[in-house]
Amino acid sequence: ARPACRIPALAAQPLPPWRAFAANTCFAAGHLTDRNAGWRNKKPVISADACTGCLQCYLYCPDGAIYKTGLSPAQARSGAATAVAVDYDFCKGCGVCVTVCSFDALAMVPERGDGPAGAHLQEPSHAMPTEGGQQ
Repeated sequence: ARPACRIPALAAQPLPPWRAFAANTCFAAGHLTDRNAGWRNKKPVISADACTGCLQCYLYCPDGAIYKTGLSPAQARSGAATAVAVDYDFCKGCGVCVTVCSFDALAMVPERGDGPAGAHLQEPSHAMPTEGGQQ
């Protein structure tokens, strides 16, 4: 008789090097390179003043590119529970985070192309650009 549940032999599989894991995750990145390949034409920017720390963007991001950070002073004063930021090395610019944000704390802005995609991480204290493109 066969057992109803088979347990996979995980010990036989070597673990990937730590660089194969996206920041603050427990799974391999799962894409061709360890960074966004540079084809993203818009990127999400978080308004620290509008962010309530509800974590919907963090939960729905298909690439795990949004991660939890410390609170900015403005967020702490507003009573937010947590803050988030975008890891542009893994963000593909799909806009799911903007769609699920009920507080309009995220906006898709044009990628400037001033260097390799994901050359920096966005800190949650950055201001969103206004309609005229000024911050």
